[in-house]
Amino acid sequence: MVRLATRAAKLLSDKLVLRQHGISPMHSIRVTAIDLFGLSPYAVLEAWKRSVHGLEHDLHTWRVDSDQQPPNPRTTVGNLAFWHMCQIIVRRYLQGMDVTEHGVQMGSRAILDLCIEPRERTEFLHWVSAA
Repeated sequence: MVRLATRAAKLLSDKLVLRQHGISPMHSIRVTAIDLFGLSPYAVLEAWKRSVHGLEHDLHTWRVDSDQQPPNPRTTVGNLAFWHMCQIIVRRYLQGMDVTEHGVQMGSRAILDLCIEPRERTEFLHWVSAA
């Protein structure tokens, strides 16, 4: 899960770099966009979009596979919180969904539910609900 969270953060960083060069995944590319690494702005944008779709696929695969793993409550809950966080990053920040969109709201609620669900030791997720 840490690798998937790292990929989500990297794609968000890449989006900010693309924006600095006049390439916005949510809008058309400005004519003034410069070439990055000898590639056209369109090629760079398409590669970024493929990476976002690849992350979505890998997140889905992880979730399906995680249901078949023997549960360790602490690890499972932490991984699920990170999974929902990655989903929010993809939907909200990479795809530009509004904070009021159903998928973003459901992910937020799921994280909060995981944080407040009673367990033997819940303090490991309190930092998320306090933020």
